Amino acid sequence: MTTVNPFADDPERAEIFELGWVAGFQDPGGSDFLPLEPELLDVYTQGVEAGRDDNSKGPTTWVPRSELEGESSDEWIEHIAIESIAHAAMHQFKLAALGLIGVVITALSIQGDTPLHPLEDDFREPYTGPSNDPNVTYIAMCSRTDHPMPAIGTTVDGYWTASPTSNFGEALQETLAHGHRESVVARCSLTDETCGLVWAAK
Repeated sequence: MTTVNPFADDPERAEIFELGWVAGFQDPGGSDFLPLEPELLDVYTQGVEAGRDDNSKGPTTWVPRSELEGESSDEWIEHIAIESIAHAAMHQFKLAALGLIGVVITALSIQGDTPLHPLEDDFREPYTGPSNDPNVTYIAMCSRTDHPMPAIGTTVDGYWTASPTSNFGEALQETLAHGHRESVVARCSLTDETCGLVWAAK
């Protein structure tokens, strides 16, 4: 990914751009946009366009949400790869104390001062069902902060998380069922002390 957030010095706009980026990256053909005031809607739209552009760049062929939600998804989901969607989206959840990693630590109830580092940009592995490593966890999350509170899965910052699972496919289905285009899947490994956003690749 080559996109750099052009609003990095403006926290509010940076967050909106990143929400748009994830929506455009994971759902390039989608057309539902956050209800925002005109100026922020323009920022979100820029993020969507940047996400769509990054999605189309090779060599990876990403699977769009529309295909994952299709009736045939169960037939080919075992033939996909799990791949990092790169550092460009690692600023998601930045309002939480420790960013994305902080949300994961809270959601997974990780104790102590476990040092988690961003997932490598070139991370890729074939999807073969639930992980055999008990220290690898996938969790569906949504980086929007307008979820109702109190509600199951809603954090104190307004984010949403599902229950952790060892199965990427289950976390992916939770992400799709959540409905928001800005929802993602995070992969956390206590074995190699990494945490990052992942998506399905062909």
